Amino acid sequence: MQWLGLYVASFLLIAGFMRIIGRIALWKSLLTAALFALVMFATFDVRVRRHHAQGTDRRLLRTLAMEALTLLMQGFAVLLTWKILALMIVGLVLGIFVGVAAGVWAVPNGVAILLPLTFTMNPTAAIVMLSCIYWGALFGGAITSILFNIRVRPGRWRPPSTAIRWRSRERPPRR
Repeated sequence: MQWLGLYVASFLLIAGFMRIIGRIALWKSLLTAALFALVMFATFDVRVRRHHAQGTDRRLLRTLAMEALTLLMQGFAVLLTWKILALMIVGLVLGIFVGVAAGVWAVPNGVAILLPLTFTMNPTAAIVMLSCIYWGALFGGAITSILFNIRVRPGRWRPPSTAIRWRSRERPPRR
């Protein structure tokens, strides 16, 4: 139980975000957060105890940690090539253009419309570009809803920036 703070913090964070930002019922938020904390406990605490009970030495744990760090650095080396960075920028710009278009349900349709661009790419470049199109479309949709003051239907998720009420036209001028 040395990681009790992690479980409590994750429970509070998940329940709070689901309740406040997601506007999900309190009992659903608490139940989901409790199940997530229980899965975390079963995954981390029970497995770590089992490995230590079997006599896993520190050298093996250090070796596994270094291997994970090496794999992480290899992933960054692949993502930080000029070709992939250029595809990220192109995907973000295309996603913003599709997301800003009013009347288009931006995120799924944006990815679906621009999916044929990735057919001839290698898988890593295609997934990177599609994820950048997705995030660009989310950002573009937020731009449209802020500029046109479009209200989102109750119960739907909306970006936090659209929750700000822009009443610049309704305010009286300062004296």
